[in-house]
Amino acid sequence: MAIQETRHGRTTATRSATIDGLPRPNRFQLSLLAPMLSRATRDVLAQLDQPCLLLSNDDVVRFANRSFLETLAIEDRVDGRSLFDIAGRAFDVPAVRDRLTHVRQGGPVHGWRLERAFPTVGSKVLSIDLVSIRGAFFETGLTVLAMRDETERAILESDIARRDHEQVDLATRLNRLRAAETPAATTRRIVGELRAASGCDVVALGCFSVGGRFVPMAVSAPPSSPMVAGRAVPGEASRYLRTRAQTGPWIETWHARSEEGSYGAEMMATGVAEAAYAPIHGPTSLIGLLIMGTTSVATADRIGEQFPALLSFAAIAGALLGPTQERHNEEAAARTAIESIIEDRAFEAVFQPVVELGSRHIVGYEALTRFDDGRDPAEAFAEATALGIGTDLELACARAALEAAPALPEGAWIGLNASPAMLLETAELAGMIATTSRAIVLEITERADVEDYAHLHRAIAALGDRVRIAVDDAGAGYAGLQRILELRADLVKLDLALVRGVDSDPARQALVAGMAHFARRTDARLLAEGVESAAEAEALAALGVELGQGYLFGRPEAATGGPA
Repeated sequence: MAIQETRHGRTTATRSATIDGLPRPNRFQLSLLAPMLSRATRDVLAQLDQPCLLLSNDDVVRFANRSFLETLAIEDRVDGRSLFDIAGRAFDVPAVRDRLTHVRQGGPVHGWRLERAFPTVGSKVLSIDLVSIRGAFFETGLTVLAMRDETERAILESDIARRDHEQVDLATRLNRLRAAETPAATTRRIVGELRAASGCDVVALGCFSVGGRFVPMAVSAPPSSPMVAGRAVPGEASRYLRTRAQTGPWIETWHARSEEGSYGAEMMATGVAEAAYAPIHGPTSLIGLLIMGTTSVATADRIGEQFPALLSFAAIAGALLGPTQERHNEEAAARTAIESIIEDRAFEAVFQPVVELGSRHIVGYEALTRFDDGRDPAEAFAEATALGIGTDLELACARAALEAAPALPEGAWIGLNASPAMLLETAELAGMIATTSRAIVLEITERADVEDYAHLHRAIAALGDRVRIAVDDAGAGYAGLQRILELRADLVKLDLALVRGVDSDPARQALVAGMAHFARRTDARLLAEGVESAAEAEALAALGVELGQGYLFGRPEAATGGPA
């Protein structure tokens, strides 16, 4: 703006004839400049790899470069057509109209994201810049729409966000897992959390039994699935799973194997498309398998992405279930071993003589057991009792002893070791005793406490008059003495600690003399076990002990007379 003074002393403002020292264009000159700028803009856009459109004020397309047409797979000519009519009218939305108006009013539009479905290329995410072509002193009425295809980036961002969410969700679910009241409840929790985290409709957690069978403990699957909690998977399928599990985790497209028979056909009918497997390890061994599968083709494509989650859940399962399951497997293996011993009769009855110390005449034989695998008898019976099959083993050994007894000299009684629990199996024990005419001495072992002596006396009485009772370890303390009194024993076996070296130890002699007096007052007879020398035998007889048993009189031998 220039200031000019008039001849009357007043000043007026006049428009400057220059801009930054250059002459200002007049209207005629601007009318010539606009087409030139339009042409120059087209030439620039044509050379760009970035998709661009040139629009007039009435939203008509004046030019679209090749990159724009290729990005949206447009084959028809677009020049001269409205922006809102091209590309399947994908740009005909209020958001596009509003932003065009905004830029033409002088506002900026940069990096605006437009997500639309296009008829030829599907869903696209476009980052759009709108630039109005204008100068300081002119308007061309042209707007450039430049865009970038951000579809892949948006998918990647969405995928990253989804995975971040899944990782947080997985961490939350894993953190929630704690050992429940029972292993079965714990497995149900693990299966439920894994199904929620993975989106798979087939999830199972199972353990391998002692025989190698795969037994599902918790299952979440369609009703048609043959995999059921508590039901062992058939042999061939179990062998396949165990063999594969020993080599590590794996993913497979599920298919029925002919050797799996009806089980494989039923699984195929369930529609399982893809499955992933993660072995579960306890502190020292493979204990089970965690399975994740899907009947959905869409989910099958993502099962590989869920594989790390499966491995994490398997690790948690090993920590929560491993120690307990290993103990269970060890107990089951031990139980199976003892059951096999009973079934196969993998033991032998041997007999050690009991003599009168005065005459050295054999009056009876204690039946003992020797196992074919060389295991210690005391440990074998204790293990069987702990596993709940102690009575089964005792009865089997007693039956074997009575069956072998006819080969022993006539007139001698047979001593059988018996726990209180075995005595309460009155019918079976009475049936065995009925097979022999010999007197029977039942030596009550101390492997289990007697809870009800009255009940035990009734059971003993039901076995008949030929049965007498012996009590072990007399002199081993108050509990032993109380046991003798409660059972009203016919025979009292002196503790080995009193017998060893009794011929040279006055203190032991005094204790044995006291036990002899106790026996006489209770109508019982003393039996010293573990006698190994003539001096011990003589000293015991002099102290009032009537019977003896030990290597001095004979080692345990089979009834045929051979060494045990």
